[in-house]
Amino acid sequence: MIYNDYEIFPIAILFIERNKIFTSFNEYLNTTGKWNFEINKLDFSKVTSPPEIKGYYPKLVMWTPSNNKNITVIFSNVGDGYTNPINNFCIAHNIEVIDVTFNGLDKNSNSGKYNFRYGKMVDGKQEERVLQYLKDIGWEYYESGKKLDFENQSDFAHYHLTNEILIEYLNHFNITIDESFFNSFEEAYYFEQYEWRDVDIDAEVDEILENINKKNKG
Repeated sequence: MIYNDYEIFPIAILFIERNKIFTSFNEYLNTTGKWNFEINKLDFSKVTSPPEIKGYYPKLVMWTPSNNKNITVIFSNVGDGYTNPINNFCIAHNIEVIDVTFNGLDKNSNSGKYNFRYGKMVDGKQEERVLQYLKDIGWEYYESGKKLDFENQSDFAHYHLTNEILIEYLNHFNITIDESFFNSFEEAYYFEQYEWRDVDIDAEVDEILENINKKNKG
């Protein structure tokens, strides 16, 4: 599959249809700087070519998988998958989200990363479950948050992650990772930042998110 062509392949899976969030997501991105927008056929190399995941300015592609029209998926050229901004957007709009990083490298490589993070809003706060398996000098496993129900089974008593384990986790959310997941019946949306803002981004974004929260509660 496509993630095998990359050193790492980070995606965010939002549990909402794309047409319900596009306008608000585009507005949110433009609070962080200036972005170009394009609609075109789904092509991951337009965001970043394998095997590297890196870029000075973030690039994102948003698509609806051909095997699941009820979710929105975002892939980026940022090593962490542009996790924090996407997660802030999901918190502001009360959206469930899963961040997953697949690893296309052989385990004997000098670097590597597997990641699974599930976030869900409960009583106005986001509860999250995080699992990471990272290689620096050696492989290290990390987890936090309350275990998901299916993890209590003996089959999930592990202290490492693989692409296969990540796929199995996603199956429990009715998300199937196969070739059809990385294709779409619709054209993809591309976002490319070309200028940073010169203001205090964190303070301004916090204010915007607070206003969005007030609006949603009202």
